Amino acid sequence: MIGDERVSLMDIAHRLRLGTVSSCNCLTKTPEARHHNELCPTRLLEEAAAEIERLRAGLKFYADGDHMALSDPNAWDTVTGEPQNWYCDGAGTATLEDGTIAKQVLAGHEMKWDAQGELTLALPELPIDGSEKP
Repeated sequence: MIGDERVSLMDIAHRLRLGTVSSCNCLTKTPEARHHNELCPTRLLEEAAAEIERLRAGLKFYADGDHMALSDPNAWDTVTGEPQNWYCDGAGTATLEDGTIAKQVLAGHEMKWDAQGELTLALPELPIDGSEKP
């Protein structure tokens, strides 16, 4: 993110690619990555951008809630003592996160793991009464 504006990773990669063509270490003067040497910055940036887009597509699966197939949505409730994006089934046999973390990461919020292996992510205020999902 630059300021409050989310910058497309493909836009960044494109600008970097254009900037590296003149200093291409494999001497290929086309912006098409497939023509560049495996270690050329132009090709590496293109491959990195493509990998990031693949990862974002996978993360979107969770952000959209497509990972939850709840045969009886009424059998699930929020978890006492946990944020409103965590759900537990009525029998107490399963707990899942509803995709809020993935949504926040895709929105550009920074996610880090602390020294104890705990996730830290600045989430917006979630409703405390469970009346609406984020």
